[in-house]
Amino acid sequence: MLLLRNNMDLEISNFNEGTLLPGTSLPDLGWDVLYEANELPDAATPVWIVDDEGTVSVTAGVLRINDTGKTYYYRDATSPLGTILVATGFTIEAKVKVVTADGDWAVQPYWLGGDASGGGEIDLKNDRVKLITGGGENDEYLMDTTDDFHIYHLTIIGDVQTLYVDRVQRLQLTNTGTLGTEITDIYWGNMGNAACDAYYDYLYYSAGGAFVP
Repeated sequence: MLLLRNNMDLEISNFNEGTLLPGTSLPDLGWDVLYEANELPDAATPVWIVDDEGTVSVTAGVLRINDTGKTYYYRDATSPLGTILVATGFTIEAKVKVVTADGDWAVQPYWLGGDASGGGEIDLKNDRVKLITGGGENDEYLMDTTDDFHIYHLTIIGDVQTLYVDRVQRLQLTNTGTLGTEITDIYWGNMGNAACDAYYDYLYYSAGGAFVP
């Protein structure tokens, strides 16, 4: 199945966690927020707030961040969606190609803030992707992030966080911190002080459940 959204075919994710009826799929709910890199994030709708913006550009629907320091974007995840409960589930997906990531947090497709330890994040290096829960648990999957664009798809439901790379499950962690109840903020970009060069094709998220690809 394909959902035509903004003149673009989006690949569907089928729901297999939580309480929705069998056969219910992500397009039935729709992605709640889509950034498709047709403009800089702070000019998009809905808008992303820019912080420490360095060298960035948009060409042919792809955002490039090529900088030696912090360049990142963020927004209140609850606007316009209202409260986002981890018990209901949350799904976020980004398509990214790394050219170089010289330090921690230089290329982050997303970092999720939450109350207590309800958030999570992924961090890309040239040769691996790292999943980190809000409680500090972490694990890595070794891969070449520089050879092409890759799709990084994260689901959160309750205390379980699962990362899929190119539609294949690669990492799963249980958040053993003080479990929060909400996702409150979303950050992405270069959140470290290291050099990076990376291309971002899109970022989508849904507060309707934890949807697997």
